[in-house]
Amino acid sequence: MLRFAEVHCFDEPTGGLIYDITDYQGRPLSSSPERQPFIWWPQAEAARALLHFTIVRGHDKAAAFSTLERFILDRFIDPIYGGWYQLVNRLDLQPADLPKGSVWTVGYHEAMFYSEVLRLTAAYPERMKRIH
Repeated sequence: MLRFAEVHCFDEPTGGLIYDITDYQGRPLSSSPERQPFIWWPQAEAARALLHFTIVRGHDKAAAFSTLERFILDRFIDPIYGGWYQLVNRLDLQPADLPKGSVWTVGYHEAMFYSEVLRLTAAYPERMKRIH
């Protein structure tokens, strides 16, 4: 799945994961895929997977993780009030849906990403230092 995502689902300039945009052969599902927003939870799960494969499994994913991490910090995290925006517009990279909270955004994906960072920092402190 990670290889498929690397080939078909990661946006080159931002490092963000494009969610639900291709079929199993990598063909766009939408007639205008550039209009589909980046969604918060796939970014958290993609970052979590990239970090895990880098630290635990020794794959060379540190650069992809760092690019995605920067995208999350710059575009998904509200710099004033905290929390993650639900959507980021692909055309201008601005929050596309300003209410951060909803029945769907209970913090699971963000918390699991943070939990993975803390777990890996404790279990593999020397490898984590090399990520940045």
